[in-house]
Amino acid sequence: MRLDSHVIRTHAHTARGKMQRGKKEVVKERVKQSNLDLHSDLSLSALASSNSCGSLSVRSSRNAAVLASPKTAKGGVQRLPPTSFSTSNQLGDSCSSDTDQESTSGGGTDREGRKKEAHSSEHRVELQQVCAELLAIRDNMKDEVQALLVREDRIRQMATDITVREEEIVQRDEEVKEQEVEMSQRQEEMKTREEEIQRREEEMSRREDEAKRRELEMKAKEEEIKTREEKLKQREERAKKEHEKLGTREEDLTQREKLLRERETEISAREMGVTSRGELLSGREERVVEMERLACEAHQSLVECIEREVEGRLGEVEGGQREELERLGREVREKNRELKRLRECYNSVRKTNENLKKELKEAEEKRLKLQTQLSLSHNRLTALQRKEDEAGTSHQTQLEGQRQLLAEVEALKQQLICSHQTDKRKTDHTSATEGVCYEVLGAVLGWLGRGHLCQPLTPAQETSLNQTSSKLLPSLATLLPSLSSHHTLPALEFLIWCLIHISHDNKLKSSLSSTLRRIGDCLYKPMVAEERGEKAADLFINSTNIHVRMLSCLVVLQTLTQVDCLAKVFEQLYEDLKENQKAREMFLLYRGVDCILPYMRTSCRLLCTHTVNIYLFLSMESGVMCQCEGRLGTRQWFSACASLLRGHSHPREDEHHSAETLKDQRYQRIV
Repeated sequence: MRLDSHVIRTHAHTARGKMQRGKKEVVKERVKQSNLDLHSDLSLSALASSNSCGSLSVRSSRNAAVLASPKTAKGGVQRLPPTSFSTSNQLGDSCSSDTDQESTSGGGTDREGRKKEAHSSEHRVELQQVCAELLAIRDNMKDEVQALLVREDRIRQMATDITVREEEIVQRDEEVKEQEVEMSQRQEEMKTREEEIQRREEEMSRREDEAKRRELEMKAKEEEIKTREEKLKQREERAKKEHEKLGTREEDLTQREKLLRERETEISAREMGVTSRGELLSGREERVVEMERLACEAHQSLVECIEREVEGRLGEVEGGQREELERLGREVREKNRELKRLRECYNSVRKTNENLKKELKEAEEKRLKLQTQLSLSHNRLTALQRKEDEAGTSHQTQLEGQRQLLAEVEALKQQLICSHQTDKRKTDHTSATEGVCYEVLGAVLGWLGRGHLCQPLTPAQETSLNQTSSKLLPSLATLLPSLSSHHTLPALEFLIWCLIHISHDNKLKSSLSSTLRRIGDCLYKPMVAEERGEKAADLFINSTNIHVRMLSCLVVLQTLTQVDCLAKVFEQLYEDLKENQKAREMFLLYRGVDCILPYMRTSCRLLCTHTVNIYLFLSMESGVMCQCEGRLGTRQWFSACASLLRGHSHPREDEHHSAETLKDQRYQRIV
């Protein structure tokens, strides 16, 4: 399409040049025809004036003196000096004096003298009229000469315009060369080059518009020339009439013809120069069009090469992405298999634990039965002894009864000892298996929390994690009181990362509200089993380990809703952050900034002040200031700050607007 447009432009330029040359030739022919008509009319008037009287010869001599003024250096006409008019007056005076002398010498009558005086006065009046007419003719000739000078100036202006256009074309050639060099050197800037090409096309269109405008100006100038030619014709007709009246001579006409011929030769030479320059410009335009076509072809080939290279690189990148996806899929499948294996191990351990608990209950029941039997045997023994004392039986029967009772008691004791031994073995086995289960559980929870949950997850992984968390959190809530201090830390890490991921799912969070509340109560008011041998005052939120205490505070802030409990937790958290650098790093690691952000609102001023104090402390000069600023630069934090500030300045404005529009307006205002 671009090549077709260039070809069309070249044809249009050539057609315009031909039209302009045709118009110039027509104007030349018209000027030549008018000059020939003028020469013929002037020659006829000169022949007619040759037969006139002596008075007309005097007039023609004066007219020749006026018209024979020399040509100036700039192509103009010098003005006649005032001495010419004085000489003409002197001639008139001399003629009048001669006539007076003749009248005095010829006769002495008054009548003849009066006639001569009247004749001389008429002669003077005619001479004055002739001088005025000659002055008018001179002014007309000056106007014509000035018109010719103006025409020469216009031709010069056209020549300067053509030179300017040549310079523009030369500049354009240089720009095209520079663009070709840039296209060969810079392959990565294709977009900017396309914009430059579009801009150049706009410049070409603008230049075409300028050329059209210039053509219109040329047409207007041609119309002006036509009107001036008509005026010249009218003036020539007037001059013919005046020459017919006055009757000038051939010498004046020949001089005028020479001047006009010289001017015509000069104008024709200049027009030939203009036409030659137009031909040169047309040739240069053709060369520029050819260069533009070559540049377009080079650009097209370059674009095709780049497209092929981009397609090849895209294929390579897609292949690498496919391989990476396959590798990640294999890793995910392996991890899923490992999780399934761990889940199966956990289920088997739980089943064995339940079986052992059942066996323990059965042993307890047997022990209770044997204890009841022993108590019954003792009662029976005492009753028999009482009966024996009362009845006064013989010693043999008494001994036999005692022996029987002792045998029964010994048998019962043996049964009790055996049952105690079996119960002890079972309890030892269950305690050992429970310790192994807790060790495995702690290792699995630590591995999940530190290796997987702290990493960014995909939406599919997020949904699967939420489903798994909804199943594991109730069991974890029941296991927390029975965990030892060694297994508390991985469980809390797993719990905090699960809560961080669940916080985005409000539906799942509402379904687990009771479980989360139970977890928060367990951490805030710890209850410990008797066999652990630990104090409740040193667990979870009251632990001496800063890591366990920090995680417990963050979990309580996300699970409980009682204001007094939360206030105490905030105080404990602020003290830890203020005293320990490690606590500040852990606070940012486990996303404590997002954890306390929901409490920064005007509904509860106590918790809001604690939250603001923690933010101010973290944003001060400390080792974690840069990390804190990175965490605080979110849209949620800005919207919370805006709502807090707006709530303090306009406390009742929230009644008139919806929450979503307020958030957008506040965020835009802060930004």
